[in-house]
Amino acid sequence: MQLRRALQKACKAAEIFGFTFHDFRHCALTRWHTMKVPAATAMRMAGQSSVQSFKKYINMDAREHAEVFTNCLQEYSAPANNSATA
Repeated sequence: MQLRRALQKACKAAEIFGFTFHDFRHCALTRWHTMKVPAATAMRMAGQSSVQSFKKYINMDAREHAEVFTNCLQEYSAPANNSATA
């Protein structure tokens, strides 16, 4: 309970309103998602057992989804770097 009070005090001092300890979960899961942490791993680390619940925590807008998708396409469609030559 002391941690919760400390967070409330810090938020009040910083004039941040409506932020809860639970918001850290949203932040962590969204960041892990953009870092391509496998969903099963992220779910286990966050203590979730439902994919539906997991998806509710991913806070990304359309631009962010497009950026992740584009980066993934670029990464996996790049030609293989073969150092062996014929």
